[in-house]
Amino acid sequence: MLMVFLHSTPDDHRLWMFQASHFSAWFRTIAVDLPGYGRSGPAQKGFSISDVADAAWETVDRISTGQVIVHGNSMGSMVAMQMA
Repeated sequence: MLMVFLHSTPDDHRLWMFQASHFSAWFRTIAVDLPGYGRSGPAQKGFSISDVADAAWETVDRISTGQVIVHGNSMGSMVAMQMA
């Protein structure tokens, strides 16, 4: 099972470094850089939370076809709720 971590503003994937490491003993874990943050490309003008959720799903779909647990903090939680 995949566990996905979505960060807050103005952070990036490093916000979840310790949690992703901890849970990797039981799950496959990834911490995603949302558009415009960290190592991701710049966000397009007018990008919505729905667009960010779609981009996160595209990332998830590239690496997993099974069940997913999604964690989010602040902006990441809004993206996680949209993903649900």
